Amino acid sequence: MKINHATTNLLAVVLLIFMLALGFFSVLGDSTTMDELAHIPAGYSYIVQKDMRLNPEHPPLLKDLAGLAVLIGSKITGTKINFPDQDASWQKNINAQW
Repeated sequence: MKINHATTNLLAVVLLIFMLALGFFSVLGDSTTMDELAHIPAGYSYIVQKDMRLNPEHPPLLKDLAGLAVLIGSKITGTKINFPDQDASWQKNINAQW
């Protein structure tokens, strides 16, 4: 059976669209797990405050990306993020989120 390039390309595009749709709709039903409660604010503090005190026991790249997403999302929607950097727990405690 001989398949031409147009058929192969069409099949690839259809499969990619199907995979994208499956991924998108599967995310809609998911909720945060326990780790995101610490990782997202930590990433936000890394980006905005340039402070790595929160959740230092994990590599920062994914937390930075999550914090960047929060920052960009807040800029797009105009939402003010209330980050308690003047709170005593932020001023005195190091890695006290647990």
